Formats: sequence, structure tokens, C-alpha cells
Amino acid sequence: MREDTANDNYGTITTMRVRSNSGEPLSYNRRSFVQFDVSSIPGTATILSATLNLYLTSTSSLPASRNYDVHRVTASWVETTITWNTMPAVAGAPTSTIATGTTLDVWLSWDVTSDVAAFVAGTYSNYGWRIKDQVESSAVAYNSVFRTREYADPTYYPQLIVTYTP
Repeated sequence: MREDTANDNYGTITTMRVRSNSGEPLSYNRRSFVQFDVSSIPGTATILSATLNLYLTSTSSLPASRNYDVHRVTASWVETTITWNTMPAVAGAPTSTIATGTTLDVWLSWDVTSDVAAFVAGTYSNYGWRIKDQVESSAVAYNSVFRTREYADPTYYPQLIVTYTP
């Protein structure tokens, strides 16, 4: 989602972005959304761990590391219609926060165990997660680019790795 083109959808492109920027001529803040189907996990399962992995392919943040929050989304959305202006609400506190580090072409991983356990148990509806810079509207543009499932090589698709016992 792009704040500067608040009515446009980017749901079918090969990259997604997280950006912190306060204004022109640069493109303001950007957020990304991901969702995975966990319906194959039995509702009685014990979730031991769940990790959201996104492949960081480029960034303008180097040499600085940024903190990226993952928030549980609390309302439905559709990949091909979601825009900045139609973004769904999210949980108030982030589920997980990670530092991006200063290396490119790496997997960034967030611990989303508590959310996946709640999705499987039926405590929360599974609407996925929003990824955003912890401090938006920076005077300096910090921009990171991740691969999406539309990218040509499935090796780099976003991943949700869940370990559970039945």
C-alpha cells in the first residue's frame, strides 16, 4: 500500500515494499500485507512455533537498520483490491518486531506463534499480517523491497513455517 497513491492496488506485482518517508518528492509511507491458509492444521493442534519469512531483496536504508513491526490484521481484505485508503484495521500492539539488519538478499523472520495458535484455535479470524516500519514518516526515505508470490522463482515466495503437534 502506498500512501502517495492511496487509491491504487499493487496486489499482483512481484515485489512488496515497506517505506518510511515524510513527503515529496519521495513517495511517503508504504506498508505490505500477507496472509496464509492455515486451515489444514487441526483445530486441536498445539502450535509449537510459527515464523513469517519475507525475502529482502533491496533497500535504501543501508547502512542503517530499521525496525519492522508485524501486526495481526483484524478485518478481511482482498489482495487485488486493497489500497492505502481501504486498509483493514490491525491489532494495537505488534505481534513481532525485528531489526532489518544491514545485509541484502536475506530472509527476515518474525515470530507469529501466538497469532497462528489463535487462528487455528478459532480465537482470532485469520486475516494475516501487516508489515510496516516502526517509525513512519521519516525525513529520510527508508525503503525495503520484498519478493511476493508473483515473483518468477518460488524459492523466494513469502513463507509461513509452522511447527505443531496434532
